[in-house]
Amino acid sequence: DEKNFIDFSRSSMWLAMELPQVNPSPENIVARPESPIIRQCYFVQNLPDLSLEEAQLYWRMHHGPLVRSVAPAIRLKRYMQVHRVPSTLIDPLRESRGKMEEPFMGQAEVWYDRAESAGARGTPEGTQAIERLIEDEAKFIDFSRSASGAGKEHVFIDR
Repeated sequence: DEKNFIDFSRSSMWLAMELPQVNPSPENIVARPESPIIRQCYFVQNLPDLSLEEAQLYWRMHHGPLVRSVAPAIRLKRYMQVHRVPSTLIDPLRESRGKMEEPFMGQAEVWYDRAESAGARGTPEGTQAIERLIEDEAKFIDFSRSASGAGKEHVFIDR
């Protein structure tokens, strides 16, 4: 069925672990179609001169705390890092789908209220926070091999 709507040659697959950095309590934030919440995903590759482990360590130990420190300025509701886990378990799944793109180092997920965030990002504090984040990301992310997108969540199973 996946062949009907997925271009496997331009897709990627990996196993990952979640590392929440800015986490609401309770953890019930969902970017449903009817809510003002947006979920932004960044699918990132490490710079060529950094190993997967080096880039993920920097991301977790340096960039995560930076995001936490500026989260109030840009009104982030939630920020989660999802790090790829090297595993041979994924190989058969990837092979069954034919040639696939190189797995991403991981993905960053950001939840925010569209109106609140737009207002905050227009302030000097918000602008400075975004600049600091982009400057830091350039230390470990290869932007030319990464991607991002924003969307709404359509939950099919929620137990």
